[in-house]
This record gives sequence, C-alpha cells and structure tokens, in this order.
Amino acid sequence: MLAEFELNGYGADQVTMQPGFRMQYRGQLNDLEIESPLRHVQTAADWDRLAEAFDATYGRVCAPSAFGCHDENIISAQFQSRRSPGSTKIPGRRPLATSTPQNKASRPTA
Repeated sequence: MLAEFELNGYGADQVTMQPGFRMQYRGQLNDLEIESPLRHVQTAADWDRLAEAFDATYGRVCAPSAFGCHDENIISAQFQSRRSPGSTKIPGRRPLATSTPQNKASRPTA
C-alpha cells in the first residue's frame, strides 16, 4: 500500500497507517473489521489480545440494543495533499488510446 503513496510523491513518513484484522464467530456469514491493538502478532498471548478486541467490538456492535449486527466497515489512510484533482497516479493503469471506441469494439444491435 505504501508503494501507491510513494508513486504519488508521499513518503512513508507522511502516511499514517493503522493495522486491523477481520474476525467472525464460526457459523457467522459476515466478519467484523477490528482496529488492531498490536503492531505485530507473534505469540499465543498476542492472539488472545486480538480475540479480546474482537469480543469487545462484537459486544458493542452486535448488542441486542443495537437491533442486529452492523457489519459494514471501512479502512482509511491519511496524508496531507497539495495536488490538484486528477493528478493521482494509479499503478498499472494505462491511459486510453482514444476517447471514442474503435468500430471493432462494438456489437451489432439488430
């Protein structure tokens, strides 16, 4: 992800990233995205801390008083921008050859 910011002129020191994880109870259709309390997970105790964070979020988000479980979440990265709209570079994206499609790109409608 940092490579995409660097492609647009932002160094790693200009981007704030927050690790997270997705977790669900067995049998659930949807998972919850949880902000991780840890930067690295290496031990069984670390996994226990992730499970505790999930349980706390699940209890808050899926409580009976919440009228069901809200399972739509987002992730964000923040940076200061001085670029004009449309100047962002997306990796692997090529410009269009022309603004109108070639004739061979269409199908007959009859």
